[in-house]
Amino acid sequence: MSVTAFTSDEQTAIQEKGFVWRMVCFPAASFGLWALAWNWPSDALVSRVVMTCFTAYFMFCWTSCFHETAHQTLTRWRWLDILIGRALGTAVYVPYTVYRESHIRHHAYVNRPNDWELWPYSNPNCSRTFRQVFVLFDILFGFVV
Repeated sequence: MSVTAFTSDEQTAIQEKGFVWRMVCFPAASFGLWALAWNWPSDALVSRVVMTCFTAYFMFCWTSCFHETAHQTLTRWRWLDILIGRALGTAVYVPYTVYRESHIRHHAYVNRPNDWELWPYSNPNCSRTFRQVFVLFDILFGFVV
């Protein structure tokens, strides 16, 4: 049995949470990027701020959808989850298979020292000061982390 496997009741509950809404984020983020690139509806500061917030929200949704594809719960079809996961992984510069394998490991060792996704926060051997400094590093250089 897989770490990411769900019972049929859990799978049904997940699917009912709004597949249609989750699929809105793909065209919405693309539209936001287009609008920012072409100064639509105008190049006024307020318009740019609104479109930046709109685009950032939907690009955040991309990473949420990417997480769901790692669990293979974004759609009802495993092949489509893999396809979308690979596309989103390319968009966010993280290979789908690498993220999926590391995320499975995260679920196997949640909040233990060998949980790679929560290190150093889950490691009692790291000092509090180190963890506080790492938070700052994580916020400023999260892409590297």
